Amino acid sequence: MIDIQGLYNGLYRDNKALIEQWDSRFATQQKCIDAIVKIANKECVSLFDDISLLVQDNSRFFFLTL
Repeated sequence: MIDIQGLYNGLYRDNKALIEQWDSRFATQQKCIDAIVKIANKECVSLFDDISLLVQDNSRFFFLTL
């Protein structure tokens, strides 16, 4: 039982530290800006991936010549 209590206390401390980190993720304006930049970069990569897949799948598109 003592081992279980020690394990619980360790996990409780770790969890508390993670909660504090999570709660402080937007504590400053710089952290907010960093998060926005990170999201924008991921969106940009996703957009370029989508565009390149559309270009590679050109069989879906055809041109009508008159």
